[in-house]
Amino acid sequence: MSLLDMLKESLFPAVSCDADQAEEPAADAEEEAQEAEDTMPGIQEACSETPICHPFKHHLEECTARVENGSDETCVE
Repeated sequence: MSLLDMLKESLFPAVSCDADQAEEPAADAEEEAQEAEDTMPGIQEACSETPICHPFKHHLEECTARVENGSDETCVE
């Protein structure tokens, strides 16, 4: 292998793709997606119980109820 070929390989490495190798990362990503658990409901519940967040949570629930009742309420403040 000449110096030029070595330089070319170091700057522009050859890339190949086998069908089996291409499917493996997708399978790994699917497994990770299945393993991931949504932690947001737990965080929201814990926050709503704190003295700081409770008034905001109460206001949000009242606003949501007004919007869901079909009035022209938009809860924009």
